[in-house]
Amino acid sequence: MSHYDETHWYGPYGWPRLRGQIVSLAVQLLPAFREALLTPGCDEIASARYFAASLVAELGTIVENRVSAMLAVIEEARVDDEPTVRFNLSSGMWAYALPLFGDTEPLVTALARDAAIIRGTTNRSVRAEQALGQALRQFLEEARREASPGSAHRLKTWEAVKRVSDTIATAPENANTPLALRGSDEHVLAVFEKLKVQYEGNKNIPNRTLAGLWAYFEEFLPECQDKAAAEYANALTTLAMENEEALVRDLTGNFCLEQLRKKEPELFEVLAVDAGLDEANGEKKAAYMTRKGIGRATFNNRYELGAAAIRECFDKTLRYKLLGPQIL
Repeated sequence: MSHYDETHWYGPYGWPRLRGQIVSLAVQLLPAFREALLTPGCDEIASARYFAASLVAELGTIVENRVSAMLAVIEEARVDDEPTVRFNLSSGMWAYALPLFGDTEPLVTALARDAAIIRGTTNRSVRAEQALGQALRQFLEEARREASPGSAHRLKTWEAVKRVSDTIATAPENANTPLALRGSDEHVLAVFEKLKVQYEGNKNIPNRTLAGLWAYFEEFLPECQDKAAAEYANALTTLAMENEEALVRDLTGNFCLEQLRKKEPELFEVLAVDAGLDEANGEKKAAYMTRKGIGRATFNNRYELGAAAIRECFDKTLRYKLLGPQIL
């Protein structure tokens, strides 16, 4: 599991998608869970525990099937160059879902608590799907933070940032203004300026760059995660998928790399330099950054964007190969 993948799937960009897919899968298992809860004399804790185990089993099956299918397609295409394997040999986001379920007891407790809502025997307007989704999302958020590298330290830092954010957002003079909206640029900028004064010289507080502060908001606030995911999706040019013949014929990743080269040349250049592709003409990373006038952070960011685009393209290509034009 690479550092980039952890950052992507447990961070603000890939996390909304991964979390949403897990919740969607759980909703598919809901009818059987509800039926068990409606059984006379049902043990709610035991039923919730069985539901959680079933969800984990489904995730495991998905990962196993995707890995097997991926290996079969790669073998068929006779992929033998290292850069291509680096981009393509992956079971996708599902591999990052399983570690989140190392301890399912918090989820079991939450589901048992909401058993009456899920079985539909209360007067509340909350639907079973909503109750399940809320309990699962809360569980996933806690599990994600535990799984994320350095999360304990970042959580402690975020608590300090949030105190400043709370002060600004709840100030009477800021009511009904962008300063009261945690996801607004105005609010984050105001927090940044406040942190620079209140925590001057404190290296543990993200008060040196606005991008560093934004990373905390995107990690810990759902509204900022959704905003970041939308901006990320808009920033990445959707790779062309209309050439069905090329999709079926070329699963080596060359099709995806070529599309990236045409549509996002800067992202392609970074991938080419990092992976030592022929298109880089032997140029090393340091020389490339000097020639382009960019720093390591910009280089790494472009690499992450480019790698994400390649993975997404190859994932769609594989699904087309297995399922035909019915792209999931």
